[in-house]
Amino acid sequence: GHFRTTIAKGRELVRTLRRRLSGLAQPTYVLDIPGGYGKVPIGPQYLLRAAAEPASYEVEDIHGRRHGYVDAGEAHACERRQPDVTRARGRD
Repeated sequence: GHFRTTIAKGRELVRTLRRRLSGLAQPTYVLDIPGGYGKVPIGPQYLLRAAAEPASYEVEDIHGRRHGYVDAGEAHACERRQPDVTRARGRD
């Protein structure tokens, strides 16, 4: 079925449903873009990029508490991109 509400109310409803329903019963909250451009999912935002570290995130649990998270794959990629300063100094 379809019904229309504000985006804020819709995100709140999805967050509430995530606390109560199993993953198989989760609906997808979508926004129908006017003009026939399609639909896009706009569920609640649980993952936020932390500005302090390149591979760091802030994750919000279903109770609204925030927790730090470091993406190991991104952290490893960032380490490879940065020059090894200690090795460069040793050559002087």
